[in-house]
Amino acid sequence: ITISQGTFTPTGTVDLLGALRFGFTPTTATAGTFDMTGLPAATNLSFGSLNVQTNTATANGVVIGPLKTLTINGAVTLGSNGGAGFVTNANFTGGGSFVNNNIGGTFQVGGATGATNTNLATINMSGLTNFTSNLGTTGTFRVGSSNTAATCNLTTLTLAWTRRGKLVT
Repeated sequence: ITISQGTFTPTGTVDLLGALRFGFTPTTATAGTFDMTGLPAATNLSFGSLNVQTNTATANGVVIGPLKTLTINGAVTLGSNGGAGFVTNANFTGGGSFVNNNIGGTFQVGGATGATNTNLATINMSGLTNFTSNLGTTGTFRVGSSNTAATCNLTTLTLAWTRRGKLVT
């Protein structure tokens, strides 16, 4: 599912191997929202990966309602690799749970790679009740782009507010 603007609200259980992606390309200049609040209580959705790759100061939204869980069974990249000075913002709200299962994989905030791309990424997950990222002992949890540019942008990740937020190794 690709969201480039507006709000996408699923109407039933979604268990996909494919990606949940914000922005058709890393240069998409609009924000969108994925909203699970209209689903029945305790509905869980899963995707094969999550990529928030927009270039806009307007925050993308992921709304996970109470007693609901969004599970990503693969790579998570929260940031754009579109060019120099790109900006990516996302807010995770609604009081639900976010789970990332990706043994040996990567959870990355800040999407820039290479010698010239930079990404100012601000990701706020404080509106969730639980956060879990299970990357195993060989995975990478990175806050900051993996670029080699001489100029780096500030990258911020704010996690869920409860003591249940955890990184699993």
